[in-house]
Amino acid sequence: MTERGWLVLLRHGESTWNAQRRFTGWRDPSLSERGHVEGQEAGDALLTAQLSPDLIFTSVLTRAEQTVAAVTGELRVRAATPPAICDWRLNERHYGALQGLKHDAARERYGADAVETWRRSWSATPPELDVSDPRHPAHDPRYSHVPLGLLPSSESLAACLARQLPCFTGEVAAAVLDGARVLLVGHGNALRALVAHLEWIPHAEVPSLLIPTGVPLLYHHDGQWRRDQTRFACTAPGLAHDVLLLVEEYHRAAERRLAALEPPREAPESDLLVEDLVDLAAEVLDVDDIVRE
Repeated sequence: MTERGWLVLLRHGESTWNAQRRFTGWRDPSLSERGHVEGQEAGDALLTAQLSPDLIFTSVLTRAEQTVAAVTGELRVRAATPPAICDWRLNERHYGALQGLKHDAARERYGADAVETWRRSWSATPPELDVSDPRHPAHDPRYSHVPLGLLPSSESLAACLARQLPCFTGEVAAAVLDGARVLLVGHGNALRALVAHLEWIPHAEVPSLLIPTGVPLLYHHDGQWRRDQTRFACTAPGLAHDVLLLVEEYHRAAERRLAALEPPREAPESDLLVEDLVDLAAEVLDVDDIVRE
């Protein structure tokens, strides 16, 4: 190949567990109805930008594969699309014993500070799953070919990146450097770690790095990876949803603190303004709900 290659990173659409605010990791829920629409819209955005891939990489998790199907369904309107290469090393970060728990339930069990550290820290690892636990990937036939020592029981963001890099460097990046046009459909935390690596983002700044669902991120390589900010904008609805989520979580935290007082107190009118702000922002941005991490 002689043409200049490119890389598009795309976070899968909203899953049913995202909508329920559950830690997902390597558990395997399907896309929600909205998630399918996000995949279709991402495919339409690639089509409009005249970015049809030669190669598609994704994980072995259903929500990522369904997003690929939604994206390529749109691309097939004008161009043939290749089958996806599914690799377990591109799976989401493994959240250990947190997987399946709703965020609030995890905070009640382990403490809010610990949970937020596990979610946002670069190096902190959530409680591990025992290998005998049926939720451990050792019991999933999709990983029967993977040596047990390589299957995670839990992961930090750093460990998630280390697991992805052999596949990314040896296959994904190698194809781009050879001139291929590559689409990688990944997962929120796994892509956060990968974007931090590609853009040399300091580990201390990674907690503020948000990867919106359904918004393509385009990269070129000229000796180092550079994001092309001119082709796609990380704005509403994806990024706006993440901002609204922070406001919503602030309001819930305030309610929990007030309820813990003796005697319990209801939120004053000033706190209720936060709820009004969420509704108003959603109306202005023409979004229906908050994107779930």
